[in-house]
Amino acid sequence: MRRATGDGGVIAVVGASGAVGRATVRHLGASGGALRLGARRPIEKQTSTTVTRVDVEDPAALHDFCSGAAVVANCAGPSGVVGDRVARVALAVGAHYVDPAGDDRLAALVAPLTAGSDRCAVLSAGMMPGLSGVLPRYLIGTLPTPARWLTGHVGGRDHFSPAGAADYLRADEFGTVHAVWHAGHLVPSAPTGRAASVPFFPEPVLSTPFLSTEAVRIAAATGLTEVRWHSVYADGHLAALLRGAASPDQPTSEALRRAARLDLFGRSPYQVIVVEAGGDDGSARAVALWGRGASELTGAMVAHCASRLRDEGGPPGTHHAADLLDPVATVTAMRHAEAVTRIVEVDSTGGLRVREGTL
Repeated sequence: MRRATGDGGVIAVVGASGAVGRATVRHLGASGGALRLGARRPIEKQTSTTVTRVDVEDPAALHDFCSGAAVVANCAGPSGVVGDRVARVALAVGAHYVDPAGDDRLAALVAPLTAGSDRCAVLSAGMMPGLSGVLPRYLIGTLPTPARWLTGHVGGRDHFSPAGAADYLRADEFGTVHAVWHAGHLVPSAPTGRAASVPFFPEPVLSTPFLSTEAVRIAAATGLTEVRWHSVYADGHLAALLRGAASPDQPTSEALRRAARLDLFGRSPYQVIVVEAGGDDGSARAVALWGRGASELTGAMVAHCASRLRDEGGPPGTHHAADLLDPVATVTAMRHAEAVTRIVEVDSTGGLRVREGTL
């Protein structure tokens, strides 16, 4: 395991002026330690730390910015555009690397960069993927018998940043829409097209089956027979757009952002992650986490991963955050994170009930 030396070293944040970058910087500031901030368009007086102008398309500027850092956290996006540009430079100068992006394509690009070295790259270190994988592993660890099934709901009412909207339109690279995991295989699952009252969500929501690659990895690693995962959207303009009520074609990035803004008018953004798991003996438990938004929760996870790598180092190689992080330690950290408003755990032997209505 590679460890930082001296005072633990500097965490360099690329994309520090974006939504995820700003949240990451706030959470890192709360944990203490030296920071180095870089952004393509620095925002004046964002923090007490100077923000350096650096573009991910400029390898020389990236090299200068990352050199000497113990950890580089990449918060620039969209991930489909940035790819492994920051990772290549960060790992080349000897830093550990953290990225909230988590598609298998990125992992395939980064893995050769850490092969044979003592550097650690942690991918999928956001809200989803990331926290959405840590919570199931945490929950499975609380069951008295091996878990056999898992159900998850993730979403809420939130902003869509330009990068977030662009990444959403690449959802087929992160999982399979309208599918569930059953007995080792992906099985089609048709959407209901109806609003539902999902436990722990504060309002009716549209719940769409979406089996992420992260959920499939968890199923394979823990022996789960069935996994049902859902993306959740508050009943409103965005839900209507995604159902095709507003347009027969795939929505554009700007259409997604506009619908999200309309849904947020006069309201506060929120995200909820609800996970339920059970065993063959009928035992079942659920955990629910409420957060201030996807960017905030992603920033909290990036900061947690970067701080752990700075303070403790990490195993050489390329890892997905949910496969690497200690679930108990991570949930404990999230309980104290500014982005998280509440976490509850309940026995759910009778099963959490989803009540459907109409959109």
